[in-house]
Amino acid sequence: MAAKIPMLYLPDKEFSSRYGADTFTTSLESYEKVTSPHPQATGNLPAIFYKIIVKCGDKKWEVLRRYSEFDSLKAHLLTLVNNNVNMSSPLPAKTCFKAFDDHQLCEDRLVGLSAFLESLLLENRNLMNDESLVLFLGIIV
Repeated sequence: MAAKIPMLYLPDKEFSSRYGADTFTTSLESYEKVTSPHPQATGNLPAIFYKIIVKCGDKKWEVLRRYSEFDSLKAHLLTLVNNNVNMSSPLPAKTCFKAFDDHQLCEDRLVGLSAFLESLLLENRNLMNDESLVLFLGIIV
């Protein structure tokens, strides 16, 4: 029997495990510079991976995602709904990312990606069953 996909997203400050398995939250808390093979790291290395903490009911896990994975998710979701995805916080701008050692750029991007993900999840509840979004967040179904 497949697990039920959580349907209600709440911002981290409003989330409580008492809401049960139908409710989840995310937070981007840090980034990680990966220079050697890592279980969750795909693609060319070295690279910057952003750590997404996902809480669903009383479960909690982390997922590492590159900026390019956020960009791919956005592009995919836009094709699903004829470019009618609400995002009050846009994805941070792409850069010539030679910034592996640029701490400030990584911090700024972390803040921007966090705002992007929160606005995407809050403003587009109709996308909660999308397989790409579920996989992006590491939700096991």
